[in-house]
Amino acid sequence: MGNFLCIGKGSKVSLANETLKNIELIEIGNKVLSYNFNSKTTEIVTVEKTAKSYHTIINRLTFSNGLTVDCTTDHPIFTKKSGWSSVDFKQTFLNYNVQVGQLEEGQECLTLIDNKLSFATLISIDTLFGDFEMYDISGGQNHCFFANGILVHDENLTELHEVNGQFLAHTKA
Repeated sequence: MGNFLCIGKGSKVSLANETLKNIELIEIGNKVLSYNFNSKTTEIVTVEKTAKSYHTIINRLTFSNGLTVDCTTDHPIFTKKSGWSSVDFKQTFLNYNVQVGQLEEGQECLTLIDNKLSFATLISIDTLFGDFEMYDISGGQNHCFFANGILVHDENLTELHEVNGQFLAHTKA
């Protein structure tokens, strides 16, 4: 398997008890907040898988309300206009056979702050180079969770190899 969708180490995941926990500390069985697209409300889901990978190129997304999220270039973020969208939508399709829109500055993305849903405008997309430890979690049927208050896809972590109870994929992209 090539890349898989990831969120940066240190990102805060919204838990069911309305607290936050670093994504790298999330464990199988933790209860996190997800988004139910039918009811347009948050929903509690149980984490079924966790994953870790390494990347050398990521994006830092900055929003009008001051929120930021570090993610891989192919990681879908939910937008008001286009639904799931990523910076490198072509790579998202090539990696996962999933069509998403083009994530661009000026789009409104779904946020959860103080347990209230709203939209914030994406004001910048910065490309970062280095050695980045990235994480993802998966659980429930909605395939999404809130990272640093932004609704991100969970990429139903399939086809990963388990090592010592954690799913790993070592990539350099």
